[in-house]
Amino acid sequence: MTKKELIYQKFLQLQFSEGIDTKSLSKIANMSRANLSHELNELCKEGKLIKSTGRPVLYFLASPKKSNNDSQLDLLSKNNISLKPAIEQAKASILYPPKGMNCLILGETGVGKSMFASLMHNYAIEMNVKSEDSPFITFNCADYSNNPQLLTSQLFGVKRGPILVLKVIKKVL
Repeated sequence: MTKKELIYQKFLQLQFSEGIDTKSLSKIANMSRANLSHELNELCKEGKLIKSTGRPVLYFLASPKKSNNDSQLDLLSKNNISLKPAIEQAKASILYPPKGMNCLILGETGVGKSMFASLMHNYAIEMNVKSEDSPFITFNCADYSNNPQLLTSQLFGVKRGPILVLKVIKKVL
């Protein structure tokens, strides 16, 4: 273990809630004050410690960052490195100004396209691109593969009229 790691371990063990100055810590750690000061400054640069501005200079443990801030997409990216490029593209399309960008998710049956789309939806809510109450609507295009007109009417709507509705009903039957 390096000197820096040993010093940080001392901070974690003793938890100086009111801070500690270099002179006091040098006695506890059995190190020269100059070397200790250098290592403490390095720990401050890394964000592990916080340094006070007054005299004597006091050092405190930095408040731990929550690891729960990772989105579900980030966790998926950490667990499946091969998905990282797709996840980065998905995030970019969600955050694209002003309201995101449309995405087409392609893949074989059973690879998780619906799950990925759901995670994208959750990410958009986390990033405040969509409101909390915005619905996640699933639409399976394979159900309409034999009838492109019905697919078109589902996606874009139809102008209601007796002839058009009758044609659509006949095609479905």
